Amino acid sequence: MSKKKSNQQWKFKTGQHLIKKEEETFKIRYTDKQALKAGYVCGHVKEEQLLTIITPNRLETYKKKGFFKEVGRDGDLKFTKEARKFVAHHLGWENAYIPKSIDHDSILNKKFFSLSLEERESTKSESEVRNELMEKAFFTNEDSQQTDDYIKFLEEQTSPVDFTYERVNAETGEVECVGFEAVTPNYTAEERQMKHNFAYHYGCKLEMRRS
Repeated sequence: MSKKKSNQQWKFKTGQHLIKKEEETFKIRYTDKQALKAGYVCGHVKEEQLLTIITPNRLETYKKKGFFKEVGRDGDLKFTKEARKFVAHHLGWENAYIPKSIDHDSILNKKFFSLSLEERESTKSESEVRNELMEKAFFTNEDSQQTDDYIKFLEEQTSPVDFTYERVNAETGEVECVGFEAVTPNYTAEERQMKHNFAYHYGCKLEMRRS
């Protein structure tokens, strides 16, 4: 038996030919990147929001593949663990936001979908900006003790914003970074200050919103 024929029989016995076929039938389009980015950054999104980007049939495909799970009664969709694995493997997006409550994340998705296309593409998730600031801390000082002290400060006195995006300042014409934070009723003064601390050290303007 030839090696080629043997490999083909192995694929059929293990189901590998079906996996390959499934991967080939789902080709990532530009609109897919936009829709998946919304889930990646916001955790929860609404069907009506995604349908401004993709078709109803494409949304059904997402659901069948387990990328979004229906939750609640108002068309809310949760970006799943399966989706986080998919974007990490196929798009290199390895720091997806972990969904919190629908009420919290609805503030995020309202803001996200109010942004221009360019601003949406510039967004970075909570995990991304946290990791970036920590990496930056290692190169702040040559003295190891100062670096350790700075990292300890960041861990204890800062809290990452929900996401960041870049916009063009209307007055100066310069690109600026904005950190967006969804504020829930249980936020304390200390938590607010930690958000301000993070924005200062990360180098972005802070925008906080309740709804």
